[in-house]
Amino acid sequence: MGTKIIKSLMISVILLLFCTFSYALDKEHPDQPLALSPTSYYTYVKVVAVGVVEGIFRDHDKTTGETRWNSRLTWFEQRGSGTVVNDQMVLTAAHVIVPQDAATPESGVSIYRSRPLKLQHHVILIFDYKEEPTIGFVHWIDEERDVALIRFVPLPNQLIKMPFDWVISRNMIDKGDAVSIIVHERDEDMSLTSDITLRNGHIVSTEPMGPSNTVIASLSVYDMVIDAVLIGGDSGSPVIGYCNGIPVLIGVARAYWTDGILFYTYFAYVGYDVKRYTEVLY
Repeated sequence: MGTKIIKSLMISVILLLFCTFSYALDKEHPDQPLALSPTSYYTYVKVVAVGVVEGIFRDHDKTTGETRWNSRLTWFEQRGSGTVVNDQMVLTAAHVIVPQDAATPESGVSIYRSRPLKLQHHVILIFDYKEEPTIGFVHWIDEERDVALIRFVPLPNQLIKMPFDWVISRNMIDKGDAVSIIVHERDEDMSLTSDITLRNGHIVSTEPMGPSNTVIASLSVYDMVIDAVLIGGDSGSPVIGYCNGIPVLIGVARAYWTDGILFYTYFAYVGYDVKRYTEVLY
């Protein structure tokens, strides 16, 4: 165990030295592709949040014929991906664990969709595809940035930490930098599987950008744009850059916009300002 810790620290020190002197990330992907080991499913997990929210709906009074707004409890289930950043925490997108939409039944079979009035109760499940799911708890969350840390009780031989360090500074990231999103492959039903793959691309913009002011207004100042493809269920996946061929974590995949022709993929930058929260263990 001591040897593994020393080796991990040595790798981190070497990475910091490389990146400190280069002050920039690589423009090209490594000649040797990032090796995704058979234990990758421990490191890159599926995150599922289920629970109850209070949603609003249009309530039609049959006696008076009037329609007014009312609320009732309704359940939700949503899923995405995450990255194990230490032996007690998973990094993911905030919207993976906090519902942005409530589907509230109205009269008959109609459903009214809106922002939830209130989150009543939810359970976070972390799936490593080998054991039973682990229960997680919100450790830190920034909904505006769309980033969250989920704390879990460590179990023997479960949820191995990701094999690379965090980027040192946002100033190291620039347009044209080579990036990869580490994502779960899908089965025939488009459900996430334990198989891991890379989607490669480059930084298009280090600032929020989009096809219209309306789209831009919905973004965060931490958002960057890449040309790698994102699909449903990928939210919370790690976005990595390369420093002298060594992978470093630079963000969390969180959203995309498309009109069928244009395609914008957004990730939230995460650096040491987020990593500090992972060091607060309890």
